[in-house]
Amino acid sequence: VSTQSTGVLSQDVVSHLSESIILPQGDKSDIRLQSVEQMIKQKSFYPLFPPVFTNLDSTQFSSLNISSPSPHFLLLPSVVKVFADAVSGAICLNPGRLVRGQVSAGTYALIQVCKPNTETNPDPPTDWKNQVSIDIIRV
Repeated sequence: VSTQSTGVLSQDVVSHLSESIILPQGDKSDIRLQSVEQMIKQKSFYPLFPPVFTNLDSTQFSSLNISSPSPHFLLLPSVVKVFADAVSGAICLNPGRLVRGQVSAGTYALIQVCKPNTETNPDPPTDWKNQVSIDIIRV
């Protein structure tokens, strides 16, 4: 589908942000999705400054900015529990790690994007979550 954009990050920003977010007592919000929402709202692939738990060249921070409009898909591999959900208009996916440790099998994601019917609607869809199927598969 030619009208979608994708953001991919190799740093475990979801885990780093999850450790930095404080939720009120009793709040049942999913901290993983809150982390991704903060990333999108702050328009940065790595919104923590100074960088935590990782070596990032601070002179290159401007290259981590999320351009407008935000990507339709965000692929954010992390050690936290796998997830696929819509956050702030983007489909966010943590497929997990393919291999955990030396002998433990991990997970991967199978993403299928349905091409919209351009005969009945020539405009590209604005809501991508109805066009996408994501399966997270354990190895």
